[in-house]
Amino acid sequence: MTNAEAVLEVLRHQGVRRASGLPLYIQIAEALEAALNGAELPLTSALPSEHELSQALGVSRPTIRQALTHLEQRSVLYKRRGVGTFRSPQAMARPPRLTSLYDELVEQGSVPSTRVLQIRQLPAPESIAQDLHVQTGAELVFVERIRTVGGRPVVFHTNYLNLEGKPPPDRAELEQGSLYAILRARYGIELTLASQDVTARAASPAERKHLELGSGGCVLVAQRVSFDATGRGIEWAVNVYPPGTQSFRMRLSAW
Repeated sequence: MTNAEAVLEVLRHQGVRRASGLPLYIQIAEALEAALNGAELPLTSALPSEHELSQALGVSRPTIRQALTHLEQRSVLYKRRGVGTFRSPQAMARPPRLTSLYDELVEQGSVPSTRVLQIRQLPAPESIAQDLHVQTGAELVFVERIRTVGGRPVVFHTNYLNLEGKPPPDRAELEQGSLYAILRARYGIELTLASQDVTARAASPAERKHLELGSGGCVLVAQRVSFDATGRGIEWAVNVYPPGTQSFRMRLSAW
């Protein structure tokens, strides 16, 4: 019996109570979440299809779709366009530290993979130049990357780097390790201070494509400007996270 078949078997045994006061899609969502845990569906195994779920529970596919959407909104599931629906790993809670996501993933026992989409030199746009405290048009290195864990996209990185005219890092370097480690080893740059804004919003078409989100998908966006110990602006970055993969832990005080 496959993992997906095991989930269907648990669902058939549980069933749904149509006389219950709970909406049917909520009952199905709760039953499916329990079945995923009971059958121990691996994170890399796709859920049964909407058709298979509707047959197992004797309900319509729109009701199944509503239940799946409910679980996706709660970050229990996520969808990969053209591939299927999967269990979400527990969201990684990140304290507000100036560290590399790559290093944090490795520390947690994950095996991150990186794909460089673009790497090139370009003149600094005015707004980014102001944030980095460089002249408009100063030469920056532009890098776009997708980072995945277990085949699932976990972040879409966009970085503008102030390397003061030095050549950009190699594509192979960026795909094999941490950007911050490269800055230290190759350029002698140690980032010591940053400001960061975190917002949630609807994903752009490019973000939906790279993060394999459906239409109407939302993302968590962290925009960061980082400086070295001398106060020199080094990195202007936008990191875009799909639902259920990231949270930021902050300590609050009344004083």
